[in-house]
Amino acid sequence: MAEHTGEPWVAGDNEMGDYTIWEGTLEEVGEVIAAVKEKANAFRIAAAINACKDIPIEALEDGVVEKTVRACRLVAAFGKKHPWTGLGDSKGYGRDLQAILEAALDKVPK
Repeated sequence: MAEHTGEPWVAGDNEMGDYTIWEGTLEEVGEVIAAVKEKANAFRIAAAINACKDIPIEALEDGVVEKTVRACRLVAAFGKKHPWTGLGDSKGYGRDLQAILEAALDKVPK
């Protein structure tokens, strides 16, 4: 499989009234990837590419993101039923993990 264009990808409006996605930053424009009509789609594409930076294409095609979110939901549910302090977590790592998971999962619709 051919190498994909590197990250980061950025989205912004252009002179033609639609939105461009390019490699680089707002200050340093690299290769133009695509022109997209809808603003939400352009920004979603750039955000998704950047979020998946180190994940191989094959893993993405296999659903690794969805599987990871599902696993996080299971761990968070376990933490709610079984408080981490009761599991020998004297330093509070479990509580920290629970807070991080819950904050992240609050942003992901079920």
